[in-house]
Amino acid sequence: MSIFDDRERAFEAEWANRAEQRLRLRARRNRLLAEWAADQEGLAGDARAARIRELVKRDFEPEGEAALFDAVAQTLGRDPSDIAARAAELEAEAAAQLSAQGMSRPPPD
Repeated sequence: MSIFDDRERAFEAEWANRAEQRLRLRARRNRLLAEWAADQEGLAGDARAARIRELVKRDFEPEGEAALFDAVAQTLGRDPSDIAARAAELEAEAAAQLSAQGMSRPPPD
C-alpha cells in the first residue's frame, strides 16, 4: 500500500501546485487589467490605486471574472468581449512576468 499512498500524495501535490499556479496567473492578469483600465480612465495617485483595488476585488464576487470584465467594460464604454480579449493579451504578459520570477506557466486544465 505504501507505493499507492506515495503516488496519491504525489498526484495531490501536483494538483495543488497547478491550482496555485493558475491562481497566481489569474491574480497577476487581473492586476494588469485593472492597472490598464485605470490608465485608460486617466486616473492617477490615490484615485488610481483605489480603482485598481476595487476592480481586482470584482473577481472575488460570485460572478468571478465576468464581474471584473463587465465593470471595466461599463466604465470604459466598451463591449465585455473586447475586455476579455485584452485580458487574454495581458495573461500572456502575466505569464512572462511570473516566468521571469521563476514560476512556470500552469498547464491547461
